[in-house]
Amino acid sequence: MPKAILTFRLPQEDDEHQVAVDGWRWREFVRDLDNDLRARQKSGDETNMSAGYLRNLLWERLGEARLTLWE
Repeated sequence: MPKAILTFRLPQEDDEHQVAVDGWRWREFVRDLDNDLRARQKSGDETNMSAGYLRNLLWERLGEARLTLWE
């Protein structure tokens, strides 16, 4: 069975390490957000799909998922 080993110099590369560890959470987050937006679009609930609304939704969901864009 093939294996991949990632090596980080901690604490200097802590940010890179955290991104690698959280990769699965990011994939799940984007999938869930896409599913929600698609459901809203299909139901015709696009009345509040402005850039500001979508940005607020993004940040709200990031908080719920305990993910951050900026450190």
